[in-house]
Amino acid sequence: IKAFIHSLVVNRRMDEEYENLVNPNKFAAFLRTELGQRMKKAALSGRMYRERQFITGFPAGTLKSEYSGCSDIILVQGIIDCCFEEDGEMVIVDYKTDRVLKGKKGEEELRSRYSIQLDYYAKALSRLTGLNVKEKIIYSFTLGYAIDV
Repeated sequence: IKAFIHSLVVNRRMDEEYENLVNPNKFAAFLRTELGQRMKKAALSGRMYRERQFITGFPAGTLKSEYSGCSDIILVQGIIDCCFEEDGEMVIVDYKTDRVLKGKKGEEELRSRYSIQLDYYAKALSRLTGLNVKEKIIYSFTLGYAIDV
């Protein structure tokens, strides 16, 4: 993992100053989780996609926002950290490094902050792929585990 992180610096995909801030043990722990294993399986079958960019429009009334009373189209743009196909449906994974309290309070905080974002991602991904999004997951590196949203 350390060699991979260093290769990101060498290939100018990460600034050198950040190399020592990355904790390789947290990545190793992630790879051993059930989610990490599911993602590995999807990657090996060619069904995992990282940093998937999208831009799409939604009728304003269908979005949970201050624009929900408008009759216009709202453009939503984003980058999905990771998504993968599993059993003919999609799974979205959003990585978070926010410092939150341990346990249920931290989980609730992350859900509160990011559930709307993941709802938008799910609508966009479903529209782009034609597949149902069966799961929206936050992986918290602070907490060290996945949170269903």
